[in-house]
Amino acid sequence: MYSTKTQITENKEQYNFAYRQTELLKKYSTILVKNKIPDEKRRLYWAIVRKYLESYPINPASIAGEDMMNFIKIEQYRRKEPLRLFYSQIVYSKLHLELISPPPEPTKKYEVTISDTINQLRTALKVRNYSQRTIANYCDILSLYLRWRGSTDQEDETAFKNYILYLKDNKQLTPKTINLQSCALRFYFSEIQKKSISIDSIPRMKTGRTLPKVYSEQQIGKLISATKNPKHRLLLMLAYGCGLRLEELRTLKVSDFDLDKKLLRLQHGKGEKDRILMLDPIIIQELSALLSENPAQEHLFLSEKTNELLNRRTVSKIFDNSCIKAGLPKLGGIHTLRHSFATHLLEQGTDLRYIQELLGHSSSKTTEIYTHVSAKVIGRIQSPLSRLSLHKNPT
Repeated sequence: MYSTKTQITENKEQYNFAYRQTELLKKYSTILVKNKIPDEKRRLYWAIVRKYLESYPINPASIAGEDMMNFIKIEQYRRKEPLRLFYSQIVYSKLHLELISPPPEPTKKYEVTISDTINQLRTALKVRNYSQRTIANYCDILSLYLRWRGSTDQEDETAFKNYILYLKDNKQLTPKTINLQSCALRFYFSEIQKKSISIDSIPRMKTGRTLPKVYSEQQIGKLISATKNPKHRLLLMLAYGCGLRLEELRTLKVSDFDLDKKLLRLQHGKGEKDRILMLDPIIIQELSALLSENPAQEHLFLSEKTNELLNRRTVSKIFDNSCIKAGLPKLGGIHTLRHSFATHLLEQGTDLRYIQELLGHSSSKTTEIYTHVSAKVIGRIQSPLSRLSLHKNPT
């Protein structure tokens, strides 16, 4: 008897929800027409809202904000606008709208203030000799923050904390990216606003530890051999043979090379640090051949079309194309060759302190990550199990 009543209740609830869902979708269809949404988009919007309601068969106002954001995350560029229309004109949920609505557009007066503030930040960074890339990143980060904040009256620390949560929950940024944003904004508060934001109140996010992916020596050989363009081949050789960063590669000057001493004197690397690197004979051979064709050029890697430095995207594309030609799996960008350089040196028995100098790391802790990557080094460690006297159990 109890089972029958339960079944009747469940059927009734299912019927009620199906009825409510149908009514909501009818209202939504009317709203789409009223808002003059084009026919093609109208069908898409309606299908997305129907799928949303079927995914969470409860009152739409009671659906958790996190669940809604997870639904949007799959196809954010398509799903956000249909749900914004649904919650603004059908269900009227302030909580859900706050999560998916863009920040209000700042006034023209506020735009001028933003521009002045960014110029102040740019000047402060230049005076401290920050790199052009860091300056650009910090200015972009500050611009986004100021536009998000608008003209609210929140205290700096409260606004900062809410913005970090906004980046995490709404923008779904990784902890590493959020920490970069946090670093830029702390600089802004301390150097421009002359206010200190307590590190204790807003600590750095835990990022975990992601081990760098590396290619084997055989795979590196296939990669370089598959690259027929001499300039591209030399670029990959230097990336792996000297462990260079992408920016260091594209800005190399001919004067940086001392072929007689078989050295590369890298100037103004990351953090404005200089370092000296060894040159393998095969790199010297390829480099000499390339320079014999263009003896007067100042920089090593110039675009044939514009005669300017190769941009970052072009350098990345050279690496990607070579991976395809060599039939190698894509483990990451061209920085993978730098990781492989460090790992292979460690496997050859090179002291970690020398690897640190070659890579230009300020801290040995940064270099120590390669001790966790090297399969050969780990393979040489003997398990304590081998020291035990074990006897087979009789079968």
